[in-house]
Amino acid sequence: SFNIRYASANDSDNSWSYRKQFVLETIRLVRRELPPNVPLIGYSGTPFTLATWMVEGGSSREFSMCRRLLYGDPELAHLILTKLTDLAIDFLGAQ
Repeated sequence: SFNIRYASANDSDNSWSYRKQFVLETIRLVRRELPPNVPLIGYSGTPFTLATWMVEGGSSREFSMCRRLLYGDPELAHLILTKLTDLAIDFLGAQ
């Protein structure tokens, strides 16, 4: 069984919208300093990679905890992957 705690979307101090503003401001500052002909490339890990980092606490060769989550609680795994997919789409779109 997994005890995963995540911030509520209604918690303004922890919400993605609140945190995203700092990432986007950093991107604006970096872009302002780059010459116009130098692209700034955006990045996001795949939802599975992000989930692995969350569940395993870092990269993994065996994915033992992730596999345990996927097989042991597929509904929670699906929820996590869906939320991470939505966040990645939003994050990359904002970049």
